[in-house]
Parts: sequence; structure tokens; C-alpha cells
Amino acid sequence: MKLISVVMPALNEEEGIVETIKSIPKEKLMKAGYKVETLVVDGGSKDKTRELAGSVGARVINSERGYGRQYKK
Repeated sequence: MKLISVVMPALNEEEGIVETIKSIPKEKLMKAGYKVETLVVDGGSKDKTRELAGSVGARVINSERGYGRQYKK
């Protein structure tokens, strides 16, 4: 089975993170033969971004601030 990793850099995204993660067509991709993982790379959020992302199945990775740094992580 092939793996698709959806990587989302995040910083204080509590208002939209759950909806964004839920919009990933995981079931459709899994039916097509893919395993899907969602990685939220958090750059030091001061809100509930990490908790909310984890509550809908995302793996949360802590990182330094910065879009480029988060992708490298």
C-alpha cells in the first residue's frame, strides 16, 4: 500500500484546523489503495491548534516558527 502524507504547517489555527483536516478525502484515497497520514507541524501555537488537530486523528509535530522550517521538520 502506498502512503500519502498531508503536511500542514500551522500557527494558531484553532478556528479552521479541524475543518481543514476533515476536508481531506481520506476514505476516497484509501479506497484507491493509499494509506493516508495527516501531519500538522506546529510552530508554537498559543491556542488549541495542537489539541484540536490531534482530536481528529492528525499526528502533531512541534517545530520552530517559520513555514520553511516546518516543512523541513
